[in-house]
Amino acid sequence: MTFLSIVTVCRNNLSGLLKTQASVERQLSRDFEWLVVDGASDDGTLDHLKVIQHPRLKWVSEPDRGIYDAMNKGTLLATGKYIVYLNSGDCFASEDCVQRLRNEVKQNEPSPDLVYGACAREFSDGTQLLRKPRKIENAIRHTLPAIHQATLFRREFLEIPPYSLRYRLCSDYYISAVSYRNNPRVVYLSWTVATFSVGGESMKKIWLGISDCWRIQRDVLGAGVLSRIVSASRRFINNRLLFLLHMSTSKNEANSEGKRVV
Repeated sequence: MTFLSIVTVCRNNLSGLLKTQASVERQLSRDFEWLVVDGASDDGTLDHLKVIQHPRLKWVSEPDRGIYDAMNKGTLLATGKYIVYLNSGDCFASEDCVQRLRNEVKQNEPSPDLVYGACAREFSDGTQLLRKPRKIENAIRHTLPAIHQATLFRREFLEIPPYSLRYRLCSDYYISAVSYRNNPRVVYLSWTVATFSVGGESMKKIWLGISDCWRIQRDVLGAGVLSRIVSASRRFINNRLLFLLHMSTSKNEANSEGKRVV
């Protein structure tokens, strides 16, 4: 059985797909399959997929009901022992990530249900902010134990479909909450598995994210009102701090570009 299924969803983000493709193709280990689920893009993505010469690539391009519907489609296509969701623009942190992940799993038999690694959040000026994994039993009441791009799920452990379309922005939190409820065996890694660019929908649509998490904590985790209020407050503060840092680094990059032009 193939060790890893890398699921990449995209829609009208050819530049991001190219970035992810380069990261996947650099991997020293070839014990993976790469599954691209495109949402009927019209920016040249489909033409690019048609000419990629990659023996481990499978792809589909068709309309979907959003990112989590596409990620569910990718899950159904997967045949690997583990799945990682590395969407367009996301990258492995180094060329030996798949190899190191496979070694970590082998060293932690019986096979863990979840593997949590560190993830580097990258801002527009190249600044990176590392997010290390946290113990699932401590983190899940308020946030993700690890950034989704740095999380490996044992495929047979996942409920199918893994993502609920009830949560438009935070179904990655939903899948983590369901995983916690199912008593997973977890391995925590100290090293960086993936990088992703800050500034996505979760930062822009803060109230939708808070609403999603409120309902997940109530309906999946059974959290009380006080716990949910505390969690919503923490999420709002963390989101605004990241937003301010994002704006600051964007301004620094713009100033730098201006100086180069002059």
